[in-house]
Formats: sequence, structure tokens, C-alpha cells
Amino acid sequence: MTGDEIDDLNKGDFFVKFLALAQISWLIIHFSTRRSRGLPTTQLEVVTLAFAVTSILTYLLLYSRPKDVQTVREVLAARYPTPEDLTEIAAGGPHYFLRSRHVVSMPNNAVHSSKYHFVGVMVNLLLFGGLHLLARKYEFPTPVEARLWQASAIVTLATMSVIGILLLIPNDHNTPRHWKLLLRTAFYGLLVTFVAARAFILVEIVRSLAHQPPGTFRATWAANVPHVG
Repeated sequence: MTGDEIDDLNKGDFFVKFLALAQISWLIIHFSTRRSRGLPTTQLEVVTLAFAVTSILTYLLLYSRPKDVQTVREVLAARYPTPEDLTEIAAGGPHYFLRSRHVVSMPNNAVHSSKYHFVGVMVNLLLFGGLHLLARKYEFPTPVEARLWQASAIVTLATMSVIGILLLIPNDHNTPRHWKLLLRTAFYGLLVTFVAARAFILVEIVRSLAHQPPGTFRATWAANVPHVG
């Protein structure tokens, strides 16, 4: 198949993407305007900003990929593959997510080893966790919750970055059994810690809405810019 044939299958809607990026851009402008004027924002807006920034980077990383392809194209091989061909194809393909891969297996649940995308994902993770720290000096219901927010933001920043690095470690049929067990233990331990931190943040962004300073309710010119919400 040619590149043009693949692009023709792309169902990505430019208008929908444009609206999403416009809304995300408005949120960044809204947040920046309030910060520049010394007006407080809510913890909910900080978390929303973190998702918005990572969404933009995700769009950029996946911009060249075809979206929502619903049809199947059969490409006939010029000859039957040899065992060596299958081994080479499997070795060049993605690897399992924390699972050993058989020599000629082509998994669906996989992590691609593109250095370009890995760097993009790592930057995304660092930004996502780091932006939560913007709310470290905000008003919280109690001082303990303020400390827990800071800890949860740091956990978000650190654990996902470490998990990304763990995914780069080879984990195939040649990997020793004890090393596989260590990798899985480390991954699931970090994952549980991450989920606990995110659960606290999700509860806190709702609870803190009832304890906002008066300046939070002052509007800026950005509120007059057309947007959703």
C-alpha cells in the first residue's frame, strides 16, 4: 500500500481537532491571564490545565497517524515467509507490556520503542506532574491537605517517569525469571502508589471548591472570548 492509500483511510476530523485545540488554547490563555494579574485559580483549573497541555502534545505526536480506520486491506505476499523472516519481523515489532514475548509474536497490547515518541511521552509525563505543583501554595481546607497535594503532585511526576523508563528495559524470552519478577513488582508497586495519589487529587479538587478565596470569582477579559464551558 502506498502512503496516499493509507492517508485516504484516515477518518480524522480536522474541524473537531480544531475545536479541541481552540478550547485548550483558551484555557491556557485564561489561566495565564489570571496568574499575570495575581488572581487565584482553583485546583480544578490547574488539573484541567495539566490535561490540556498534555493533550496538545499528544495531538502533535500522533498528528501523522491515520485515525479511526474501519476497513481492512489485504496485502498479498510475494512468497511464503521463512522462520527467519518471522523472527526478524517479530524482533522489529513492538514488545509486550511487562510480559515476555514469544519469538514470532506480534502483540496488540504493546509499547513501541520509537525514541521520538518515547521522548515525547516522557516530556508529557513530566509536564503533567509538574503542572500540579502550580497549586502547591493555593488555599486548602487544611494544612495537611496542602502537604498531601504537594506529595501527590511529586508522586505523579516521579512514578510515571520511572514507569516510562522501566518500559525500556528488555523483557523477552532471554530475560532471567528473577529479573522479570523484579520488574513486575516495581511496576505494580509504582502503579498502586500512582493510583492512590491520583485518587487523592480527584477528591481534593472537588472538596477544595468549597474553600476558595474571594478573588477566585473575579472574571478577566478572557471570559469574554468564545469558548465552551
